[in-house]
Amino acid sequence: KNNPYLEDIVPLTATQKGLVFESMALKKNTEDPYHVQIMLTMTGDLNLDILNRAWMKLIKQHEILRLRLDPPTLSYNVGFISKYVEKDFRVEIIQENIFSISEDIMRQDRKRGFSDLKDPLIRLIVVQSENNSWHLLLSYHHLLLDGWSMTLLLKEYISIYSDELVHTDINFKPRLNWKQYLSWLDQQDKDRAREHWRRYFSKTQNDYKIDFLKDRAITSKMNDL
Repeated sequence: KNNPYLEDIVPLTATQKGLVFESMALKKNTEDPYHVQIMLTMTGDLNLDILNRAWMKLIKQHEILRLRLDPPTLSYNVGFISKYVEKDFRVEIIQENIFSISEDIMRQDRKRGFSDLKDPLIRLIVVQSENNSWHLLLSYHHLLLDGWSMTLLLKEYISIYSDELVHTDINFKPRLNWKQYLSWLDQQDKDRAREHWRRYFSKTQNDYKIDFLKDRAITSKMNDL
């Protein structure tokens, strides 16, 4: 109630809870396998003001992109949707001529990671390199998006940018918001789904054993959760 940036509190899905646990269980200075990076390379003129404005509209349109986590509340399996704050989600622009710029920036971004879950879990970094070439690095935690959703999001972002260039009004298609999706998810028959996967995996030819509790650090983090 005292947080001026709080828009809503939402439960985490089963998948999100698993991803949070695995990310938090990592040893210090270990790269998070759920930190996703997509690098796009473009040549020609790029309007940085419009690029940023389109990104802001995309962030504002999809509340899941504004999901953040507060470690003390994770025991309740909830996250919070932050209100749209431009300074938190603004496109990061770097204008330098660096050899192998894409590899350098991606390496730096992975090192930066998303260790502070209270910060935004998605960012867009734009780098201008030689010969009017641009590198767009979309970096996010898998908590927010899967590969299928990211394809749709990129398509929408490019569409917004194109419309902004010609000053066309953007008509967003009606869609379920995140809380409506969570409500739908909660109404699904979990017993039926569990039985489906039990039958599915019963057809596997081999048994698989995962020894992930041998590390005391991981066990300790499980206890904390």
